Amino acid sequence: MGNLNDSIKEMKLFSNQTRRDLLKLLGESGGLSFTNIKEELGLTDGRLYFHLKKLEGYIEKDAQNNYKLTSEGKKTYDTLFFSHMVEKKKFEEDVSSKSLNKLFPEDIVYYFIGTKVRSMIELNSLLIILCWFFGVTNSFFSPIETIIIGGAILNFVINLVHWYFYCILIYFILKVFKKEVNFIELVITTITGIIPYFIYLITKGILQLLNIEIVGWVNVVMIIIFIICKMWSSLIIAQGLSIVAKIHTSQAILTVISLIIIDYMYMFITLSI
Repeated sequence: MGNLNDSIKEMKLFSNQTRRDLLKLLGESGGLSFTNIKEELGLTDGRLYFHLKKLEGYIEKDAQNNYKLTSEGKKTYDTLFFSHMVEKKKFEEDVSSKSLNKLFPEDIVYYFIGTKVRSMIELNSLLIILCWFFGVTNSFFSPIETIIIGGAILNFVINLVHWYFYCILIYFILKVFKKEVNFIELVITTITGIIPYFIYLITKGILQLLNIEIVGWVNVVMIIIFIICKMWSSLIIAQGLSIVAKIHTSQAILTVISLIIIDYMYMFITLSI
């Protein structure tokens, strides 16, 4: 358990892009002066001092007053960068990770999990707004929600519960396969999946402002947009899942796809009763 806590603490520490850049710079250069580091990273004196203070134990000064990596820093550098490159070469044929990074850069995931309190407030606020708009437009995130056709408030509640239900299911699946993951970080990375749905809602809002009825070919286009948003959302969740649960990208994608399949199976079973 101690190793797991240390690993989580280290992940939080290096979720900051500047600290990762600083570690990488010193790892590649062997050692640099304060001024050189500041120029290379484009930081002010205050910001650089702040990050150096945060990385105590990973960075030290030598006899020439240059900053270099400690043995722990070198070990972390190898884990984050050198070992990562080895894994990239090992799985050269696997393009899923590269594709996901283009759709949703992993730095954004690190940003969200690096500021958990703020991220929980921001993402849940967006989730509430999104669920309300889906409720008032009588739109749905998944087939589970089509089972209960209610008013705006009921649909809003169902939409909201749907996302946390997904979080719990993913957490349960990871536990079954004995994968350790922080539940709050899992919630954050799952809720980031709401982002693409704003494209669908904005498009629908524009059509309503222009008094265009969503029927015929317009409805077909909206369905296509919704499917694209749903697929993109699933890939974003998979990207975050692969990072916080430390599993292969393809495993994360399969986990998310399995939830979508369960979703649709529930719909067919319920409708057939």
